[in-house]
Amino acid sequence: LGNQQLYPELAAAHFSAATKEQASLIISMLQSPTGMTVETVKPLIDSADAEVRATAVPALGAMADHLADEDPTQAQQLT
Repeated sequence: LGNQQLYPELAAAHFSAATKEQASLIISMLQSPTGMTVETVKPLIDSADAEVRATAVPALGAMADHLADEDPTQAQQLT
């Protein structure tokens, strides 16, 4: 969890699976997610942890729904 390009030292930090799940849930509630937010959650869908994946996938779906009006292209890329 963490954007490697912007915060390389944070990206190297270890976050527990529970922390990643909670972050995904909280992020999914944002009404106007940013590109950085999306890029932070996207790698979690490839997580080795099934619970993290199971949280990240619907979180990205919720972000796509929230982006549908303001950025339909990005929203479509998430579905």
